[in-house]
Amino acid sequence: MVSDIYQSSDMGLTVTEMVVKRTPTSIKIDEELWEEFKILAIKKKTTATELLERAMRDLLAKESKGKK
Repeated sequence: MVSDIYQSSDMGLTVTEMVVKRTPTSIKIDEELWEEFKILAIKKKTTATELLERAMRDLLAKESKGKK
């Protein structure tokens, strides 16, 4: 859930950033899959958390479109 939206300026560029409230969680996942996933996040210069959130949002959007 988006808790705040704010404007920040860095080197003359204005960027709108969303601040998301995150809930700590624990899941069990295949060790090799997790290692590959973390490597992918590094290659994409992001975090595993952000990459997982993006994948989850994409899946939820896809499922939502299929139910209409």
